[in-house]
Amino acid sequence: MIDIHLLRTSLEAVAARLATRGFALDTAGFLALEARRKEIQVATERLQAERNALAKQIGRAKAAGDEAGARALMAQGAEIAERLKAMEAENADVQARLHAFVAELPNLPHESVPVGASAEDNREERRWGAPRAFDFEPKDHVDLGAALAGIDFDTRGEAQPARASWCCEGAVARLHRALVAVHARSCTRGSTATPRSTRPTLVHAARCADGPVLEPRRSLPQGDLFKIERPTSVLCTSFRPPSIR
Repeated sequence: MIDIHLLRTSLEAVAARLATRGFALDTAGFLALEARRKEIQVATERLQAERNALAKQIGRAKAAGDEAGARALMAQGAEIAERLKAMEAENADVQARLHAFVAELPNLPHESVPVGASAEDNREERRWGAPRAFDFEPKDHVDLGAALAGIDFDTRGEAQPARASWCCEGAVARLHRALVAVHARSCTRGSTATPRSTRPTLVHAARCADGPVLEPRRSLPQGDLFKIERPTSVLCTSFRPPSIR
């Protein structure tokens, strides 16, 4: 989730960065919400100051024995309290709308990411070795996995979201785990890094994962979390501390 302070201080820069990934940031909508938030804040602080001043006046009136004046001042105080209550409700509404606005935003791409509309626009960073030449038409890994009964495509309809498109089984699953182990060893060999494995995180209700899970949030829990049978529980595969304040 993008830090809302970044939007407040560098809105145009954020809009430009998001545009590189095809997202149009509603800057006018954000500025309107921010303007109203500031208006409410100023009005609330002014009313609080008036309430504090009235409290002192009420104390002086009672000390002087002016009960009628004290009652009149207390009536003014009750009116200010009602206005503050209304301001508090409106502020909560604006804050909720700001939170929803930020939650809809995709993550900012790094400056080094090439701008493009598809995988064809990707930039080749480096190449190691040369592709193998075959004297036959090589099969796609998906076809090989299906032929070996090592990739289960039927289960994908039971998983949400749809990007969990296949499951490894048998020898293919063992090969997958072996490749992960080789990768982990190659990344930590000769370094001070300590390999660490964590269990998937189970959270109660999607609202607990708002912020920590990866974007986007626009279709939680169906769009970004993996459901399990337990009611109101979701499986979060990626966690990070929320950045919104």
